[in-house]
Amino acid sequence: SSGINAEYGEQKLKDCVSDIQPWLTTNFLQLNPTKTEVLILSPRGDNSVDSMNLFEESDPILVTGSAKNLGVYFDSKLSMDNHVAAVVRSCKATLVNLWRIAG
Repeated sequence: SSGINAEYGEQKLKDCVSDIQPWLTTNFLQLNPTKTEVLILSPRGDNSVDSMNLFEESDPILVTGSAKNLGVYFDSKLSMDNHVAAVVRSCKATLVNLWRIAG
């Protein structure tokens, strides 16, 4: 059953990519297959898919467990754990730099 859902999801993503290609071309934009990530959201966070073939003339796109979009990290469970960890890391680094300046 999960294989059927995965195939259906992959086909829907291919259809979406095909639908936006004309708009991208009109606006002098393009999708870069080497920078494209696929994040599958699931309530249980389970994922049986490793990669998807979304572009005709490129290698399969790897399915990732976490992706960054507009500075926010999303994971497959939408738990925000990766984002919180990244913000904490950034804050600690800033505090260390402020301590060095003040010290």
